[in-house]
Amino acid sequence: MNHAKKGNYMKNITDIKKEDKVILSAYLGILMCEAEELINYLSKVFNRKVDAGEFTEPNFFKEVREKVKSDFDKLLIDMESEVS
Repeated sequence: MNHAKKGNYMKNITDIKKEDKVILSAYLGILMCEAEELINYLSKVFNRKVDAGEFTEPNFFKEVREKVKSDFDKLLIDMESEVS
């Protein structure tokens, strides 16, 4: 069931694909997936092993947002096209 309406990108969380939940988790800082999935994704994005302890570092979230912004923007475009 698609709960999205034109101009409204909100979906029921159960309708969002696992890969998209990982991107949303990384960009928004709200865990919507398994922590291991997020760490694996960020390890690919940073091209190195990301450790869970890095989430406590003050600038880490800012770095994450910068690194995943293009994936997040693409996700928003894809969601917009689904409701158009």
